[in-house]
Amino acid sequence: MNSIATRTALGLAVALAYGTLAVPLHASAATQAQAYRFEIPAQPLDSALAAFSAVTRIQVLVPGEFTQGLRSSGVNGSYPQDQALGRLLQGTGLSASYIDGDSVTLQRRGKDDDSSLQLGAIKIDSRQLGATTENSGSYTTGALTIGKGEQKLKDIPQSVSVVTRQRLDDQNMNSLQDAMRQVTGATIKSYNAGSNLNDVYIRGFLVDQVQVDGVSQRTGQGDMATSFDLAMFDRVEVLRGPSGLYQGAGEPGGTINLVRKRALGQFGLSGELSAGSWDRYHSTVDITGPLNDQGNLRGRFVTAYENNQSFVDYAQNERPMVYGRLEYDITPATTLSLGGAYQRNNSTPAFGLPAYASGKLLDVSRSTFVDAKWNELDERLWESFFEVDHTLDNGGQFKTSLTYRDAETPTRNFTWTDDAVTEGTGDSYAIAYSYYTHIKSVGVDSFVTLPVEAFGRSHELTVGAEYQHLDKTFTYGGGDYFPINVFDPGSIDIPKQDYDMPNGNWSKSNQYGAYARAKISATDWLDVIAGGRLTWFDSDARNANPFFNQFNSTNTNIDHKFIPYAALVAKLTPELSAYASYTSIFKPQTEVDADGVPIDPRKGKQYEPGAQARVFRRSPERQYGGVPHL
Repeated sequence: MNSIATRTALGLAVALAYGTLAVPLHASAATQAQAYRFEIPAQPLDSALAAFSAVTRIQVLVPGEFTQGLRSSGVNGSYPQDQALGRLLQGTGLSASYIDGDSVTLQRRGKDDDSSLQLGAIKIDSRQLGATTENSGSYTTGALTIGKGEQKLKDIPQSVSVVTRQRLDDQNMNSLQDAMRQVTGATIKSYNAGSNLNDVYIRGFLVDQVQVDGVSQRTGQGDMATSFDLAMFDRVEVLRGPSGLYQGAGEPGGTINLVRKRALGQFGLSGELSAGSWDRYHSTVDITGPLNDQGNLRGRFVTAYENNQSFVDYAQNERPMVYGRLEYDITPATTLSLGGAYQRNNSTPAFGLPAYASGKLLDVSRSTFVDAKWNELDERLWESFFEVDHTLDNGGQFKTSLTYRDAETPTRNFTWTDDAVTEGTGDSYAIAYSYYTHIKSVGVDSFVTLPVEAFGRSHELTVGAEYQHLDKTFTYGGGDYFPINVFDPGSIDIPKQDYDMPNGNWSKSNQYGAYARAKISATDWLDVIAGGRLTWFDSDARNANPFFNQFNSTNTNIDHKFIPYAALVAKLTPELSAYASYTSIFKPQTEVDADGVPIDPRKGKQYEPGAQARVFRRSPERQYGGVPHL
């Protein structure tokens, strides 16, 4: 899509610093008459202005103190920009003045308001960034949605990061692993060269579930159920530390929220083609826009294709992806969204080189491939989703989302070297296995955010419920050894195997949760946040795994487990906040003790002091945070 051209406020700030400035309201007739499609729900005024800028490419300049504590009732429908801006400003006591055709300032209305700007020397902020990062041209964002509804980054009492659409494009990040390599505190464990079989760790803990538009999708070690091409997403949000309030059961390192691209109200078409070393090719086509004259029906279609070789001989990966989305405004305040995505990963993985028994490494080319040339990993991933988003009359939000995901690996056959190399001869052994994995998951989340006026102050209450279901089958067979010589990889000719797969593990689990969070404005500078979650969890698992000597069946039930949450956020300046937070989480276990009793859940908790600062530059957020204590 076309990028928003960002214009500096420096000239205006200098003019204001030297005296008053009077500029009459004006804009070209063509600009005023052009209609735009707006889908801006009720929200804090500065976030609404950011969304307005993203649609119209109008830069809004306003003193920071003017918008503090103000909310906008939003605007939905097709309007010229001046009418839309007027609707956003209704009831705020602010008026607008155009500097030129694509810049506008806001001022407080006086008794003798003549719709012109009369201001003294003040500090000017540019309000251009909301949660959506597409077309922002920025490496940061004004808000995140990882905690149900939009929250400003500096108001989140945990360490957070965001990888925006602009950064994904600029740095050619096409997979989740590419993006997470750029995130503080995250590491990637790669199982082989030539495929996307990776695990993501945050603060040393496996990420065992990933949110997509706020709906949790649980995975497991070595699963590939999070590997959609990033061409279909607007941004990657990362929260470090336990997130049990909204996630329920899981690991304490952190969580990831992938935010899908929305269907836009204006037509847009873009494409990308890139080529790199080791025959790496990637292409995308992205088209979006209204599907009827009223503009209340919109669509989006994204397709991506990647094909790459590797520095290792024979290793390769092919990955086509398609994503589609429809959005329909049932009313100006209610939007229905549905869509789906499909991706196939087909690769020839290479599992690396062995070493001598002494630990000494081989003196061979790094491109040496000592596995079977028929190694194959074939994964197919389907996803469908449904969403209803409604803006309440009081400015609150009601949202219900459902996601179904089906990830299957019908073909997963390969060998790897499983013995030390004999010095002098180069002799070793490879072992062959066949695997099958099928993971089906359902996630449903429904929440409402409500503004509350009490004791002369504005507060916010969020309540919601969530359901997660996971059905996982993992089977394998094989274990035969074949002699190889690492000094003569061309002579390696292992016959392709077709093993029965009687071993493995089978599990089904359900998780139900109800959560609540209250953000209380105690003073002008201090917010008190308190909340909790009740979780019910049940699972049935069966293991027949001679490789790990596991032969058992377990049933795990956890009833109304309470997860508390508490935080303080001190707003030291409009750009700087300090916080202290307490969060916790638990992880159910499927293993049993010597008496056959299921092991108790692992528990994690974190006390985190920190500070978050927003700098008015085109740069990532400046942020300092704590570490988990387990």
